Amino acid sequence: MIKLKEKNPSLKVLISVNANMSPVVKNHTTRKQFIKSVASFLQQYNMDGIDLDWEFPESSEDRRGFAILCHEMRENFQSNYLLTVAVASPEPIILMAYMIPEMAG
Repeated sequence: MIKLKEKNPSLKVLISVNANMSPVVKNHTTRKQFIKSVASFLQQYNMDGIDLDWEFPESSEDRRGFAILCHEMRENFQSNYLLTVAVASPEPIILMAYMIPEMAG
């Protein structure tokens, strides 16, 4: 994929993390470690960003932690890397599982 960027410099290549992120979002230390690891990986492999695919955060702590993680990643990445998220599509799940304004702002 990265070699395709040589042919098309405008191509954006992201890594996707599809996992239960509860252990990552549980506190500032684990979030900071995750962000540092992601930034190092993206830099090492000349990638453009990350997609977080966590479709079903279950607890209020997960919900809040995921919003904080998104905020902290945007702050850390500034405009150097892309951050996208894949979320569940049914509106009732979205409203229950995500803090959309906090994630987006």
